[in-house]
Amino acid sequence: MLKKIYIAAALVHVAVAKVMLAGINIAGFDFGCGNVVGNYTASGVTPPLLSQGSVDGAGQMNHFVTDDGLNVFRLPVCWQYLVDGTLGGDLDVANFGIYDDLVEACLATGAYCVVDVHNYARWEDAIIGQSDGAVTNDQFASLWSQIASKYADQTKVIFGIMNEPHDLDITTWATTVQSAVTAIRKAGATSQMILLPGTSYTSVGGSVSTGSASALSSIINLDGNTTNLILDVHQYIDSDTSGTSPDCTSTGINNLDTLATWLRSNGRQA
Repeated sequence: MLKKIYIAAALVHVAVAKVMLAGINIAGFDFGCGNVVGNYTASGVTPPLLSQGSVDGAGQMNHFVTDDGLNVFRLPVCWQYLVDGTLGGDLDVANFGIYDDLVEACLATGAYCVVDVHNYARWEDAIIGQSDGAVTNDQFASLWSQIASKYADQTKVIFGIMNEPHDLDITTWATTVQSAVTAIRKAGATSQMILLPGTSYTSVGGSVSTGSASALSSIINLDGNTTNLILDVHQYIDSDTSGTSPDCTSTGINNLDTLATWLRSNGRQA
């Protein structure tokens, strides 16, 4: 049930990047949308909770905090699961309640907790804000407004707007991300970290070259500043960047160096 190492690093105004947060994913709520087109299979969801007859996600988080010093956990979840398959609908009381059990278990460890919508910028193969109105920015903003209102007072909740968007227009997508940021801040979550995802599966190597970093840098808080608006990037260090190959490469280091240079020059974090 554990899936891939998750590291959040501050890469700003310093000669050597300092890792502020290090942790892992606690997977299971995302298994129903374990594809790259945002399709959903309800039977695939496997909540990592003993109360749901599955693995002990709460115990795993306690173990990693106590024994390994980790201080952040990413909790991926399908958009459809949260609203019980109703696009633009309210959070489903039962489903969100189960997901919230995992979030609360995470918070109880004292760690930061990333609420991560795991749909690849899509709902059933339609790109948010880009597929002729099939899935609108308002529908996406509604989701984030509701989530943010639930955790507005939780300073250690981090809002992961979307996992690994890809194959989309980055300028249009930045407008979609802005709508989510605005909804989160208007819901009362005014100070928490928000992770801003670009295209190309949020790859570190593509952050600058695809225009993601530049487009996302225009996103602002309600008062016009960019405090705690952090670029969301992923980097696998194996030879085919899949996270599954046993052979590692130095390409990841070069990619990180390129991004770090951009971040320092622009006063941003990732």
